[in-house]
Amino acid sequence: MLQQNFGALRKYVPAELKHNSKGWYIEYYRLNPILNEYERIRLMMNRERKRCKTLTEFKLQTSAIILQINNQLAAGFINVQQTLPSYGFGAQDTTSGDNVRFYTPLEQVIDLYETDRSKELKETTMRSYSCFCKQFKQWIHAHYPTMSASTFSQVQASQYMEFVLEGNNSKGKKSVRKMINEDRVSARTYNNNIKLARALFSWAIEKSYARINPFEKLKTKKEQGKDRTIIPKEVRDRIVAYFRVKNPVFIIIMQLVYKSFLRPVEITRVKVNQLNFAEHCIEMHCTQTKNGKAHNSRMDKDLEALLREHIKGADPDDYVFGAGTWLPGKTPSASHSYTIIWDRMRDALKLPKEYQLYSLRDSGINNLLRAGAKDLDVVQIVGHSDLAMTFRYANHVDKDLINRINKIAPEF
Repeated sequence: MLQQNFGALRKYVPAELKHNSKGWYIEYYRLNPILNEYERIRLMMNRERKRCKTLTEFKLQTSAIILQINNQLAAGFINVQQTLPSYGFGAQDTTSGDNVRFYTPLEQVIDLYETDRSKELKETTMRSYSCFCKQFKQWIHAHYPTMSASTFSQVQASQYMEFVLEGNNSKGKKSVRKMINEDRVSARTYNNNIKLARALFSWAIEKSYARINPFEKLKTKKEQGKDRTIIPKEVRDRIVAYFRVKNPVFIIIMQLVYKSFLRPVEITRVKVNQLNFAEHCIEMHCTQTKNGKAHNSRMDKDLEALLREHIKGADPDDYVFGAGTWLPGKTPSASHSYTIIWDRMRDALKLPKEYQLYSLRDSGINNLLRAGAKDLDVVQIVGHSDLAMTFRYANHVDKDLINRINKIAPEF
């Protein structure tokens, strides 16, 4: 401890980068209000110096940390000594309880978070995280380039969510309410950004880069239920007739969605050796399904006949639908290529936009339940985690419902 000799009103001495026989370190002093004495804080930076190729690069990175420390000192953010473990760029001085990770720039924390998540999440799931991280980091770089995760507050969190609704979509020219009413910004998009931001800062707290979650108290918006549409048989017949001429292979893809209940992206992952014709099923591995659970998808005789013809001459390790031609190959096709072909068909037949390729899966589940299949059997064959999920997918607007009920309902 040093005796107070910097004036009665001064509560800190600004941080500086220094070097001695032990290496590089950041040093500053702060006033302990209990003892009325200054305590010296040293953050060793030797590990960070080794990571940087040049001394200039090292000084540039540490200058951002120094700026954060001084901003927090000036704002009174750093107060009484805390007992925290040593993390981050290097070891702490034994006289300090401060945590060097608190001064890591938020942009760098976002990069670390994205890298850590990519080790655990599936590629398709990771896309949402990566898109969020990219957009959030760009916003941080434009508005708070030197801010650390520990100083990012609810004020900045609210500003970012305003950007999601206004700046990212209409450059602030229209009100949030008007844009939501015009369907330019969905409540789901807004809520997803909040959830992803909360996940980021929960990770930052766990890794000692932040103390609080600034997005935790922000309210989500009420979402409307997903519009799920079943495609009637007469329309399905028209679609099959169209593809029988334009693209016969797509009929197989449609049947896999309708009969096997496979999502388009799951179809791209199926290999020839997963087609079990003896057991009349497609063996889906846990790494290939949306919910991460392995299950067997059904095949009927018509679908099996189409698939047998389609995979003639293919190797067991080939993808059933390869890139480009959709013939079996070593490189999988992309699910968005299915969407492009489906949209062309829908425009050609002048079908409503509510008819999506995914609607065939909803139609298959709905029709299977109405055909009298047991609820538990449907849950298992579809690969859902519970019955509630199955009913949610099968809960469509049925135009014939009123007529059927009127026929069997008792009189008053």
